[in-house]
Order: sequence, then C-alpha cells, then structure tokens
Amino acid sequence: MSLVYRPARADDAAPATAIFAAAVNDLSARHGLAAPPLRPLPPNPFFAFCLRDQPEGFWVAEDGGDVIGFALSRVLGEMWFLAFLFVAPGHQGRGIGRELLSRAAAHGGPAITNRALITFAYNPSSISLYLKHGMYPRESIYWMAGPSHGAPPARPARAAVDYERLPADQAALAVLAPIDRAVLGFARDGVHAYLLNAPGAACYLCLRDGCPIGYAYAWTNGRVGPLAAIDGSQVRAVMDGALSLAAGGGSRQISTVVPGANADAVSLALERGLRLTFPYVLMSEKPFGHWDRYLCHSPGLM
Repeated sequence: MSLVYRPARADDAAPATAIFAAAVNDLSARHGLAAPPLRPLPPNPFFAFCLRDQPEGFWVAEDGGDVIGFALSRVLGEMWFLAFLFVAPGHQGRGIGRELLSRAAAHGGPAITNRALITFAYNPSSISLYLKHGMYPRESIYWMAGPSHGAPPARPARAAVDYERLPADQAALAVLAPIDRAVLGFARDGVHAYLLNAPGAACYLCLRDGCPIGYAYAWTNGRVGPLAAIDGSQVRAVMDGALSLAAGGGSRQISTVVPGANADAVSLALERGLRLTFPYVLMSEKPFGHWDRYLCHSPGLM
C-alpha cells in the first residue's frame, strides 16, 4: 500500500509511543544490550503536550491506515531540536525516516539558525542520516544509573548549596530562562512548562549565599535532570545535592544523563556508584551551549 505522511493528531500519541518502545527494544536486542524492555503504555504525555504546544513539529507516516513511523521536533528560539524520529521494526530501510525528517525539518522556517538532536551512539544508520542533513557529532552523552543507596548525604555546610523549590508558574519560567540562555544559548519555556507540571518532578533553584548559581530537577523515580550551573565550577556542588534529593524520593535507583564534556559531573556520578547504561551522541549543524555546565533530562527533551 502507498505511504501517507501527515501532521499528527491527538489519537497518534498511543501508536507513536508503541513505535518508540518497539524500535528501542529492537535496537537494544540487535546490539546485545541487556536493558529492561520499554513498555508501549501508557501513551507518552510529552507527545500530547507537543500536539498542543507546537503541533507543526509532529509528523507521522501511515501504511494502510496504520501509523508506522513518526518525527517530533521542537523550536527553541532560533534552535530546531529533533526530539524523536522512529520507524517501526519491519518498516525500516524504506526511506520513511528520511521523509519524516525532511518534513519535520521545515518546522520553524527561515528563522532557524541551527539544528540539533541526540541519538544512540551505536546506531550507524541514524547517524548517517543526520550526517547527510548537515548535523555532525559534537558531544558524547552518557545515560548513567546506579543504586540510590550509593548517593550519600550532601557535602559539609561550607560547600552546601541551598535548594529552593520552584512553583509550576510563569514566575518560575522567568527564573529559569536566563540560566538556560547562559548555559545553552536559548530559553525553553515550553519544555519547562511541561517538566514543572510532570508527575514526580521537583525543580529547584540552586543558591549559594543567597545568589542563584543554577537549577536542578530531582524526580521521585530517581532521575536528576535537566540541571544547569551558571558557572562550571559550581556543577559538582549543584549536582551533589540534587542526587541526594533524588535518592531521598524512595526510588531504588538514581540516574542522570551526562555530557562527556562535563568531567566534574561524570566523576561525581562514578563516585556515587552510577555506571554507563546507554551511550548517545549530540549532533548539530553548529556547536552550541556549554556542555560542561549541563545535565540532560533525556535525549528527547535534552
């Protein structure tokens, strides 16, 4: 049957979630990774959020009425970021990903000055596709995880950071925007609007001697991130307490997504007993951001 490419609808969140789970599980199996399989339910709430917030960046491919692939991009100021591009196993190798990417890449129009994404470092077909579209490897990204009991209490008071929980409102977005501009080069109110309201999330403004030095999200599932420090010398202190906050949420495991350029963060993660689970690579048309001051939430949300 002929392929159809169309903008996504609200009822596409469920099949997109299923395709994402199936594609990642298939990729893990083919590369011999002993990762817990992803489940296709419930539908990823970020997909529904993007359909409300930036629907023009969400495309699907259909074959015989069945959704078999999707692409989801976000526009962050002058930055275009590809959050997801997945094709169902059994339909890969037909040029579907290439066609979805070309449609998603139009999101933002001529105002876009840079394009970026984070993808699996062990998936050469995807990396080759992005290379052909002018996006080149810039940073290694490591998903790291370990037991929560490996996160000891925060360091002594003389090195302590104060953590002030931010409410999920416009005032919080106004606080976070200048930190993101200083660290990443752009604000991203939409992403924070989603994360601040996500179940299990707590976003903290990090202060030393009453002055903001960054922010950190700590999740009840043990995740830390995104996290940003205005000054690179503050990364370890900001991350230190954030790991303890995440470990105190009741989860047996803590995890974070660390750029390889952030040597202090990688070092602290290893000290806390975290180990590499998935390697990724950040690709972009042009370099951007200070990755030695940042920890991601996930590849899709950066």
